[in-house]
Amino acid sequence: AEVVIVDSTQYDNEIEVRAFVSNVIKDGTCTYTFNNGPDKITKTMPAVADASSTPCMTLVMPRSEFTKTGTWNLTVIYANDTASGSATSTVEIQ
Repeated sequence: AEVVIVDSTQYDNEIEVRAFVSNVIKDGTCTYTFNNGPDKITKTMPAVADASSTPCMTLVMPRSEFTKTGTWNLTVIYANDTASGSATSTVEIQ
């Protein structure tokens, strides 16, 4: 599965991540993992197929869940019962 991260940005006191699966049209889950050194945050959201792709539900998190500022690595993993895939990016936490 080809996962595309559209946006991973801090907006004021919220961190927002938008992603979708471009080549699979099937409900599944999207797991978002943020890493910064030993610190790790994982969230899971549903992925719901539409007519042409499978968008992950937008993840919105409070800034307070992040233990420190700086660059956090982000991995988004999509999975259903027959396919999976991942994409990576970074997000700057202020």
